[in-house]
Amino acid sequence: MRSISLVQKVEIDFKGTVFQNAVALVDVDNDGHNELCVSNTNGDLHIYKGIQSKQVWQAKGLGSVMVLCGGCLRDSDEVVLITLDREGRCHMFDAPNQINKTAKECLLPKDFSELSTDLRILSIDKLASNAKVAIVEDIDDDGVAELIIGSTDRFVRIYKWSIDNDNASPIGFNTFKDSYVDKEERLRSSSISIKDPREANAGPCPSMTTKQFNQETKSFFLPGQSSGACRTGVGHFVLVKEFSLFAQVGSIAVCRTDGLNQVIASQPNGGYCILGGFNGQNECADSPDSPVIMESCSLTKQESYPTFYPIRPKSTQLNHTGTEVIGGIKRQGNTSGVLAICTEDGYFAILDNSVQSNKHTVKRRSQHQWLTMSKLDVTRNGDEEVILCATSGVTYVIDKFRDIVCFEFSENVAAFCAGSYATDVNISKPCFCYVTLSGRIFLYYDVLVDTMKVKCVHEALINKIQQKPELAYLLDSLKLPNGEIDHNKVQNLVKNLWSEKLDF
Repeated sequence: MRSISLVQKVEIDFKGTVFQNAVALVDVDNDGHNELCVSNTNGDLHIYKGIQSKQVWQAKGLGSVMVLCGGCLRDSDEVVLITLDREGRCHMFDAPNQINKTAKECLLPKDFSELSTDLRILSIDKLASNAKVAIVEDIDDDGVAELIIGSTDRFVRIYKWSIDNDNASPIGFNTFKDSYVDKEERLRSSSISIKDPREANAGPCPSMTTKQFNQETKSFFLPGQSSGACRTGVGHFVLVKEFSLFAQVGSIAVCRTDGLNQVIASQPNGGYCILGGFNGQNECADSPDSPVIMESCSLTKQESYPTFYPIRPKSTQLNHTGTEVIGGIKRQGNTSGVLAICTEDGYFAILDNSVQSNKHTVKRRSQHQWLTMSKLDVTRNGDEEVILCATSGVTYVIDKFRDIVCFEFSENVAAFCAGSYATDVNISKPCFCYVTLSGRIFLYYDVLVDTMKVKCVHEALINKIQQKPELAYLLDSLKLPNGEIDHNKVQNLVKNLWSEKLDF
């Protein structure tokens, strides 16, 4: 195993408890480059851009945020940011227009006092409580993503954004009549306060925990923010599918294979189950090889789905060990059916070909307690590597040939994510982001692994000599009569390299 060192980094102070799924790299300002988004249980949301240690956008009073994610939930061209708190309140944000116009300037050191730092609230919804993990994926291939949420109550729910007064059937499922109540009434039933902006001027300025609602534009805005700057056309999330699992959900992934987008949920002790497959015709479909048989595409609850244990036999599992799963790992620039699984007790596995097959499965165990996984192309060859991060900070990078590179972060980790991040104008590079237990964020950018394998010293020395014609005589002296390299002579050369002061 080869070890690497990462030097280029940004250090940020961010106090408060941060859950693993409350940090993400999302293109909030829709400029084509990701920003670092992180939120804590105090309800603070900060967004960082470039190499600055000061947040560019922020929001407060969001409750105890458990999950943070982003994607094209409203249309195919607009990325929005989603936060979910413990009680099920879902806030949807984007960046104000005046920030978008100067987004590229934020990459460079400057005074941020001229820029508004408040995020704009597009919508507030009351969804199911106790969210643990959420992803934004387009499972029906219509260009607009769905919000898939896994909760601590063992449920996985799929939501789709619907514009108010829009009666279109979501993602091709059998018509599901949502008991939709007026947005204002639904929010009044929750613990979120809504005030008319005309009343806001009659008294003291409301706190950041109070969201204001514009009756004319049907949009929300933060106190002190102009209601005219808010986006119009408020909608709501519609529940279109619900799954009840046998055990706790660790993470959720979407794996595209055989023309189907399969929703996969991890189960304790290194297991996973396939909840269903969705095709590009906006229909729920059964995979020909899938062990899950879905009798209907309507809203269903099923207590047990067949669970697969590719890491170890089910009979050897005694504890409820947390498990993480990622899917859709790219190969040669295209999304594939490669699946990766890791557990808290050190096991990890990579499954190739399809998620139903154990062909070319790689199973290994380490002494580290794996916290989470990501996928990222750090070799820049078109193939995504699997990134594993342990609670101790040890990070593995695993390529498709099963070669491993290790980076040892120096602190214990509370949360980790990996992805592309822009530190210069129009240039995005791979990065690792570590949130520590001491209240600091370390963002390592421009992560590049030039080679995954450990090079032999003899081979590297011979290659160096071959690159310099003036050392051809030295190469001839290292050869045996049959023309092969005499490694004993090479070893002696290495020992005497410094004493002879050869100019390599």
